[in-house]
Amino acid sequence: MRPRSGAPGTLPPGGAETLDAATAAAERVILGLRTDRGLPMTARDEPSLVEAFDWALDAGLLTTTDDRIVLTTRGRLLSNELFSRLV
Repeated sequence: MRPRSGAPGTLPPGGAETLDAATAAAERVILGLRTDRGLPMTARDEPSLVEAFDWALDAGLLTTTDDRIVLTTRGRLLSNELFSRLV
């Protein structure tokens, strides 16, 4: 029986997207925050993301260590709200 998808190694239709710099930065932040390590503190310096980071810190969704920004337990539960503000 043949697989229903395209040829092996090809992307499905719509499988590529060109991102502008701001969207690419937001995507990197979102992916980083989904990990246990979080992000380096320098990620907070991205001008287009400062407002969302400040809001998330005030709301208790993020916490900081000496060199990292990570989601709190509350932040993991409500991360979609933060992610929508980042994009």
